[in-house]
Amino acid sequence: ALRSCRAAVVVSGYPSELYDELYAGWDRVEIHTGTGQSGSWSSRTEVLWSNRTLNQQTALFDLEPSRPLTNTTTTERTDHR
Repeated sequence: ALRSCRAAVVVSGYPSELYDELYAGWDRVEIHTGTGQSGSWSSRTEVLWSNRTLNQQTALFDLEPSRPLTNTTTTERTDHR
């Protein structure tokens, strides 16, 4: 149903072969981050799949994309088209 949707769609999740297959050809962005759940820090990768090109703005208040990152979250674009 999402593949035929004409509206803008963004699916958020974790790396998944199933989602990579379902949303092949969609824009895919990996966000390397971490979590402090369970009392200890561990890294994780979150993924966004979108039927529209996603902006490379790396932070909510980062209005200048060319500005160096000031936090530890990095964004890596992966083109699966």
